Amino acid sequence: MDEHEGREMGIVRTITRFVGLTIGTVLGANTVAHSQTWPCYDPQPGHPTQQERAAFVERISPLAIEAERKHGVPAAAIAAMTIVESGYGFTRIALNANNFFGWKYTTPAAAGGRAEWTLTCQPPEDINNRYIQFANLADSIDFVASRLANSPYYRADTQRYREDRSAGVETRIAARRWVEGIADPYNWRPAEYVRSLVRLMNAPLNPSDNVDPGQNLYALSAAVAPQGGVQPLQAVRQALTGFRYGRYMEGNCRAATIANWNGFPTQRCTYTVGGASQRAEVILLNPADDQLARWITTACAVARTNDYAFCALKLARHIRSQSGGQFPVAGMVMEDMDGDGRPNQYAFRDGVTVSVAGVTQGKAGGPSAAENAAALDGPPLRAFRYARVAGTLREQYVAYVGARQIGDVEGLSWLAVVREAYQRAWGAEGNDLISAWAAANAASLRRP
Repeated sequence: MDEHEGREMGIVRTITRFVGLTIGTVLGANTVAHSQTWPCYDPQPGHPTQQERAAFVERISPLAIEAERKHGVPAAAIAAMTIVESGYGFTRIALNANNFFGWKYTTPAAAGGRAEWTLTCQPPEDINNRYIQFANLADSIDFVASRLANSPYYRADTQRYREDRSAGVETRIAARRWVEGIADPYNWRPAEYVRSLVRLMNAPLNPSDNVDPGQNLYALSAAVAPQGGVQPLQAVRQALTGFRYGRYMEGNCRAATIANWNGFPTQRCTYTVGGASQRAEVILLNPADDQLARWITTACAVARTNDYAFCALKLARHIRSQSGGQFPVAGMVMEDMDGDGRPNQYAFRDGVTVSVAGVTQGKAGGPSAAENAAALDGPPLRAFRYARVAGTLREQYVAYVGARQIGDVEGLSWLAVVREAYQRAWGAEGNDLISAWAAANAASLRRP
């Protein structure tokens, strides 16, 4: 075990104290007033200002990119770690020792021959108040990136990150998986640490649970070409050439808006199916074939498939059986669930079957005009289990993304969770709902 690893090592507790007790100071608005008291692990009073934050992010960005190119660790995560553990460069350790990670000094060999610096205000319960003194910010980032790439405690997570990138996994997903992997033993409160880093990767100037499309740290990792020559997306596209999902609800469609889906190209469609005497109405947000190919590629990487073409066809056929590649935002879905040749009607909301007053679930023959209206606009009374487009269960989704603290998925809360996941996936390389199903059924997506 080196000087940084394990819950009982002093540095781990130092970082946690900084992240846990002063996180509002570092990651929220600048509320630290100038005073004679400067808590030992906090940023210098009055800092960082918003301008100083922006300057620090600009300063560390090329160094984080170089760390990923050289060591294979995610630039997005390294940049976030630099920010949270140094208070945007304004902790005592950062200012006096160019130590932007609070990395402690144990022996000359472990420090690579570097000098030590003592934090005199450190309380005695935090063992070892000696820290490595680095030459500059670049030296500090390179040293820590090297340890995170080569230490036996983190090597597997870094290797998985490299494989994820080579396999075409979206940088946002790959970087978050790496953070979740190294958080324990890196930090003795790993869940809090993960959330802090994710919020910074999402929006480094004003940390948020939502990704800032204009400025986020994932772009740093995206700027680095993946290592290795694997081209899984190409294999998936080739495997799915000519594949048809059977989007039978895409009939007579026109653009339509709906609450909670503003800005997305939702369409209101009227359609009929064989065996039904009435027309059904539904609002759809269906992914194009290439979008599905990208989502499938990421999901196959999550499943650690050994054959992308095999995985792609298996997963595409599963999606076809579950949804026909269709995502019903609201309205009536007609499906022959019992195989008697007569379609049954089901109300949907946010990609999930729901019960709605005025709709007879499972009725054969087609909906009345009143039932169509209720399915489109009526308040849901109950949310069922499966989420389109892959038939993902609540428990599968929680198992896959639970470390990200998604909140309640029970009852009607499931609708908001699915809606947010699908909206986040729109235009992205991965869809967490599909990846969650793939993770739960990984063995079936690998060629025997």
